[in-house]
Amino acid sequence: MMAVGPFANPATRNGRRCWIYCLVMIVAAPRVVVANIMSEPGRVFAVLPAAGASQRMRTQKLLLPWGATTVLNTVLRQWTSSMVERVVVVIRREEPRLLEICHGWDVDVVEVDKTPEMKDTIRLALDWISTTYAPESDDAWMLAPADMPRIRPELISAVATTGFVAPQTITRPQVGRRKGHPVFFPWSCATEVAELAEGQGVNAIVNRQPCRHVDTVDQGALQDLDTPEQYARLRPYTPSDES
Repeated sequence: MMAVGPFANPATRNGRRCWIYCLVMIVAAPRVVVANIMSEPGRVFAVLPAAGASQRMRTQKLLLPWGATTVLNTVLRQWTSSMVERVVVVIRREEPRLLEICHGWDVDVVEVDKTPEMKDTIRLALDWISTTYAPESDDAWMLAPADMPRIRPELISAVATTGFVAPQTITRPQVGRRKGHPVFFPWSCATEVAELAEGQGVNAIVNRQPCRHVDTVDQGALQDLDTPEQYARLRPYTPSDES
């Protein structure tokens, strides 16, 4: 007999997603009714904009060392270890090393010719998801910059699980009073990205809709790598630092 719903084969990506959903739901939302726990969640698609020029870092920050690997490898490992269905990364064609790293992971890559505005990067990823995977009304998408290697799979899954409790509500982590990433959007918000006026960013969508917050002490929800100083402060210690 083939297992379905949250008891699907945990060796498959969909099975892992369902098992993670159940486990995180039990830990993060123990008061949710059993019917919500036992029902299979919709799909979650992750959007990782990585087409920026890293101007403040003065070098390609996604290629910087992070522990035994690079920032981008770490980010992709974190996201592909979470409950998301697919990870979509937007990268410029003139970044062959970034493209090579992405092709080593089970992720989708959207290539662009130039550095687009952030909302255009997000729109391109959402268009790709819409065309390739035909999302349904109970699906969702999550957004985080690609320069946040301290976002852990557990945080990603906790935010997504909480989002599915109220599936038409935007959900994001909150550390104290500071709001962080990743942000969970119901799929219906995808069309709103294309309708943003000039000068408006995705924050305009977040600010005009109800938002559920996941309280956490995980500082990774706030820590991006914009400057050399931030990188020096946040990068993991390695034995080579002593030499």
